Amino acid sequence: MQDASWLLDDAAPRAATITEATGVSRDGWCEPEVGLTIAAASAVALCQLRIWLKPEPARTSTRFVARFGDHEPFAFELPHDRMVVVHAACAAAPGEVVQGSIACDNEVSDKGIDVRRLSFKLDGIRFA
Repeated sequence: MQDASWLLDDAAPRAATITEATGVSRDGWCEPEVGLTIAAASAVALCQLRIWLKPEPARTSTRFVARFGDHEPFAFELPHDRMVVVHAACAAAPGEVVQGSIACDNEVSDKGIDVRRLSFKLDGIRFA
């Protein structure tokens, strides 16, 4: 199990820890599907995501679906080239471990020499 707490917003008190993350690199760049394992330290009711989408030719927005724990998937659309904060329901009791996922229908077309399958940038996560 790889600790992925580096994704968490350092300015916020930590209501939860991300104990494992797939589809996301340490620089915040994400593949089209990200998986998270979240361990609640205290009661958690929501997840705040800071997301940025690189400008893409002929695209002004991109669709996402986020799901945390037993909540229904939350679908939303975000504009490109703007940092956006999104709130999604995420209920977890202290000590509980829940799964989370973020899916996006975008793939970055101009990546230069980067060979990764890039979709969006996750600038931080906060649980409250």
